[in-house]
Amino acid sequence: MKNIKIQFGFFLLIVLSLYSCDPRIEMDMDQWGDNAFINNVQLFKLETKDGVKLEEYYVDETTVTGTRRVTVSSGTAVIDEANYTATVTLNAGESFEYIGLLIYHYGTKVEPLNGAPVAGIINDLSDGAFQYRVYSADGTTHDWTIYIVQ
Repeated sequence: MKNIKIQFGFFLLIVLSLYSCDPRIEMDMDQWGDNAFINNVQLFKLETKDGVKLEEYYVDETTVTGTRRVTVSSGTAVIDEANYTATVTLNAGESFEYIGLLIYHYGTKVEPLNGAPVAGIINDLSDGAFQYRVYSADGTTHDWTIYIVQ
């Protein structure tokens, strides 16, 4: 008899759990509005020249060497929200090869278009102009052009 009560209690718990999960609340993504905007772009390179400054110390006092990301663009990018363009200036003396770009945005996703390099990955950016599609939570998209000048 005790075993039947335990089985019934277990069955009742499963039924109640499934019933409580049934009415899902759908999130209204339109409430967020159009947020497919870029607010800054930076250029960076990876530096591994000086071993002492690159060491990371852990709690157990072991060290690991690695690379660090160094910003090679000057200031804040010039953003034109009306035309969906961003212009970022590479520092004097820096090369367009072996640098990457970081895109700061309000959207939910940034997608490279027409062979543009993936943001955050080191590439050759000597072409100077790249297109990206920025997605907003409400489904709005804007195609942005990022210009890299020196």
